[in-house]
Amino acid sequence: MYISADLYSRATTVIYDRIKNIFKDTPELWPDYATGNISRLMRLPGTLNKKEKYGLPPIKVELLKFEDTISPLVGKLKAI
Repeated sequence: MYISADLYSRATTVIYDRIKNIFKDTPELWPDYATGNISRLMRLPGTLNKKEKYGLPPIKVELLKFEDTISPLVGKLKAI
């Protein structure tokens, strides 16, 4: 499926705006709109980190460290 660059750009802007709105009082967590590839914004465990154009195989993203604590940033999220 082909998605035009313009459509992709508009879609990522909407997603970035939503993230920014969630953290509206915490500017240090706002996304970088200059990041054109949304998959570079954050890596989620279980997803694939693909660097095929560099001749590298896909690598599954894994947690390197886990701390069973609640971040103070959780309080910044709105309840759904």
